[in-house]
Amino acid sequence: GLFLERHAILEKIEAALPAARHFIRGVLNHRLETLASKGGASGREVRWHKKDDKFCLPYETRLLVEQENIEDESLKASVTDIFRMRASDYAPSEHFEEIIDPLLAVCHRALEITFEKQGLEIAFYISEEESEDYVSPSISENIDSAFERLDIEAATRELIKEIAIFILRSSFYDSTETERIYLSKLSRTYTLLFVLKNEPRIVEYFQSMSKNFILYIGSDLIIRALSEYSLSGEDRMTWNLFKLLQETGSTTILNEKALDEVISHLRATDFEFRNHYLEVEPSFNREFARHIDRILIRAYFYARLDPEPKRKRPAGWKSYIGLFCTYGDLHNEAGKDSLRRYLCEEFGFTYEGTTKMQQGIDVDELEELKNKLIKVREETFRVKEKEEILSYNDALQVLRIYAKRRELGEATKPNPYGYRTWWLTHETHVRRATPEIVRTRGAQYMMRPEFLLNFIALSPSTEEVRKSLGAVFPSLLGVKLSNRMRDDVFKVVVQKVKEAYEVSEARARATVGELSDK
Repeated sequence: GLFLERHAILEKIEAALPAARHFIRGVLNHRLETLASKGGASGREVRWHKKDDKFCLPYETRLLVEQENIEDESLKASVTDIFRMRASDYAPSEHFEEIIDPLLAVCHRALEITFEKQGLEIAFYISEEESEDYVSPSISENIDSAFERLDIEAATRELIKEIAIFILRSSFYDSTETERIYLSKLSRTYTLLFVLKNEPRIVEYFQSMSKNFILYIGSDLIIRALSEYSLSGEDRMTWNLFKLLQETGSTTILNEKALDEVISHLRATDFEFRNHYLEVEPSFNREFARHIDRILIRAYFYARLDPEPKRKRPAGWKSYIGLFCTYGDLHNEAGKDSLRRYLCEEFGFTYEGTTKMQQGIDVDELEELKNKLIKVREETFRVKEKEEILSYNDALQVLRIYAKRRELGEATKPNPYGYRTWWLTHETHVRRATPEIVRTRGAQYMMRPEFLLNFIALSPSTEEVRKSLGAVFPSLLGVKLSNRMRDDVFKVVVQKVKEAYEVSEARARATVGELSDK
């Protein structure tokens, strides 16, 4: 009668391994059904009760896991007894009972921190292939960190630290067979978590990377974000992306040309609504609205006709546009300024005027790129004036990315995070006109928003990963997980670590920067 449904299995995996979130949701059903089929590696590895769509482990597997759990519990208890025995030899007898429990807690917590900080090195060391460059774990510093996390009383810290250093150094450098087995299991578990990116330093690395971004926001994304205003929170994809970028510390830039395009779009949309939809608005339903090609008019009707609105329904067209700028000023310069103020306030954009945009850009190169873009656009647009304006704006934006990189010294300073400056957009036609520029500059200039959504939104926080790591190290869960780490996989990862040691720090930083850009 003990079953799990799919959502409960997903919750368990994501709670134990937050970093698995970005891939497990897309493959869970396929993997469950593969594990439940006869064609699995060991036959049916999961029992699937199809009528109720519930899952459980086969009886034989449960017996195996139960036996392993008994052995693992015994192993951890034995290690704790070894710590206790060492403490009894070293600690003053009059303080022993007073300090033994916090001392054991500090030893186990310091072990966890040691793996968190130096997990790969320890895995390499324990695999008995110690590198000449191996750096022994800083037990003393990790014990200090353990004190902070465990809130140990200051009065007993000095004595506990002295004994804990003795215990843990003995565990690493004069270990018993039991300790070696225990540390080996923990190192395999760490390796498994590292491979699954469930490691604080990996998450911190990518969070630091997101703080480094300088992103020029495309007008297409801004318009799409505005159209999402009335949607429920989880459905506002572009809106949420802008908010995430704001929270992570990325610099997001609204340039004047992008602002011009957004305000022009709003004005054209307003003319179209008043000319074609205003008088017949009462007769519209959601089915008719679905066929409207103007994204903001379609979004307006959806918001007005939603039977279960997620936000307050707009009272009318003017009040809807008034969410983003003062409607009375829409068709004059004050409307542009009103929209700029709103976008910068709502999304934390930094504004950059055209004069600033033009700095460091070769006028002849700008003209040449603009003409290439006009040719690419000829198939799409019929209004020559519109072609000229949009092509100039896009050409200026492309060249501004490279100029900004030069300004910040991105091409010369080694940066492990790769390039910081990008144009965040969904534009496609621009790329058809710029292969030569990309080739001569040696790098792309455009970043897709989907990349950032996967990169930031689906990544766990450092705190989530630390909590999950704390639940694993050096707990029974950590020892149990090691039973799932195949020997051949572990050896492959250790071999990769060995190869990594042979690369200099400078080369490693340069390589990571290259991979980040790719």
